Amino acid sequence: MEIWHRDAAHWKDLYQKGMRVLVVGRMEREPWTDNEDQPRETWQVNARSVGILPYRIESVALSPKPQEAEPKPQTAQEPAAPKEAKRRK
Repeated sequence: MEIWHRDAAHWKDLYQKGMRVLVVGRMEREPWTDNEDQPRETWQVNARSVGILPYRIESVALSPKPQEAEPKPQTAQEPAAPKEAKRRK
């Protein structure tokens, strides 16, 4: 696994070979040519997030992100009636 991030040194110490992790990201294909001019390809995961899983786990269930409640539209308040100016007698 390769890590390219400003915190890579920290993550190098945190993750160890054999750990159970959950990776969210996308697969990327990188074609290349070997020394004998034969076409080859390498697949990599471009990870958006990586998390450590507990040692024993039955299953992982992903659910959609809950929608935020829509903000209530503000009702326009009617302007208050103009106050009458007090007159001195």
